[in-house]
Amino acid sequence: MSLEITPILAPPPAMDPADQCVEVGLVGIVEPCYRCGKPRRAIAGVVVEKDAAQAYLGLGDDLFLDFESVAAALEDVLDPAWLKQQQIGPLKVRRSRQRPDGYLANGCVWCDTIIGSYPLSEAVGAIGMDRLPEHVFARALLPLDALRQAASPWLGQGGCGPDCDCGANARADHS
Repeated sequence: MSLEITPILAPPPAMDPADQCVEVGLVGIVEPCYRCGKPRRAIAGVVVEKDAAQAYLGLGDDLFLDFESVAAALEDVLDPAWLKQQQIGPLKVRRSRQRPDGYLANGCVWCDTIIGSYPLSEAVGAIGMDRLPEHVFARALLPLDALRQAASPWLGQGGCGPDCDCGANARADHS
């Protein structure tokens, strides 16, 4: 079975032409919705391919950035009508019991139920990092600054702040 990949989506017209953009692959997870049962796709994150990861981020291999780390950049770039054509619900702030303050998340295209970060991370884990490029369903251009921020734990920038306990700062200090 051959996977048809949508052409590159252009940066939004409001984006400053001076902003440098990087091509990324959108990783999609297709599963039945837990509420309505209909098949829907969720964006699990993006893959920055090896050449771009080396050229723009100084990293040596493909890089997967989860949805939550690039959600704001994707919301700015992806057209809601295009998302619907791809069977992806709107990207918007959604709330859950675990995150009552809300966060930018995927939703079911049919019933708008949240597709949370945890189920997406479980699905990514089940696929395996080495097989994620097989799940790229489209390409988009994202601002380099957004990718650098999302990749900051790998870049040694500790983008979370000096008091964060996520481990990024420890990795930056011991590299």
